[in-house]
Amino acid sequence: MEPLSTGSTKVALAALVAVLAVEAWLAALRPITPAEALAYDRFVRPTLSETLHQPSRNPDVLYTLLEKRSVGLFRVSEFSIRLPALLAGGLYLWSIWRLCRRWVLVVPLAVAPIAWQCFSTANGLGLALALTAWAIEAVPKKLNWAGMCLGLAVASHLPFAIPAAMLAAIVVWRNLRWERAVDGFLIPALVTSFILLVLPLSLAPDTPSVPAELTAAGVNGVRAAVEVLRRECGTKPIRVGAPAAVVPVLSFYRSRFRLANWQLSDAAADYLIVLNRDGGIVLAR
Repeated sequence: MEPLSTGSTKVALAALVAVLAVEAWLAALRPITPAEALAYDRFVRPTLSETLHQPSRNPDVLYTLLEKRSVGLFRVSEFSIRLPALLAGGLYLWSIWRLCRRWVLVVPLAVAPIAWQCFSTANGLGLALALTAWAIEAVPKKLNWAGMCLGLAVASHLPFAIPAAMLAAIVVWRNLRWERAVDGFLIPALVTSFILLVLPLSLAPDTPSVPAELTAAGVNGVRAAVEVLRRECGTKPIRVGAPAAVVPVLSFYRSRFRLANWQLSDAAADYLIVLNRDGGIVLAR
């Protein structure tokens, strides 16, 4: 495949920069989603030992470890929980730049993940895609490195195990030396994913309990209710009650605005954040 010409290089680089800028803008300004709030409340906010014993298993083990580190460095915010995904986006764009030599391939591969919001949402899908692209770029010269990247991709997003297995089969099939493919590629991939997945998934009880997710309007309503309480009560100790669907989002904003004195109470509460039948949020006293 012929290398990019000067004009094509500029087009491809402009597309890569524009995509990364859009992803960064989305990561910084999009409101928290119920799925992101739930993952933060269960797997990032608690201590590591508490995280491992959550009643539902974590499908994004590696991502939540990176998210926990990002929050520890930059405090809780919509951007900090998405920062690992955004950095993964940069890794993905760099990988496809090295893989492709025609701008007509670079541009669609760069733009497509925006539709999925892979690199502006706090989950492991974008990280898994980036690590997979890096693994493909490393084949066949660095099979050990490619295998480790593929194993890390599965640890980043467990549902990615099926496409990862298909890719591994293709790599092994295209490599004429079976023993080299197994020792240099499959074993590093399996060992890496085993180390990062088996312990967390084996400790989590098999009793999943996931509350119904709020709509975007519901999330905005919780944010508005929190703003009202901040104006009225500040950081004073108060007890706030909420239904199960609201609690993860409320817990995120409690951490986001450093409202440690607010207690989320299942029993008596000074304030209630009520979810109406039509999905609206009402603050009751």
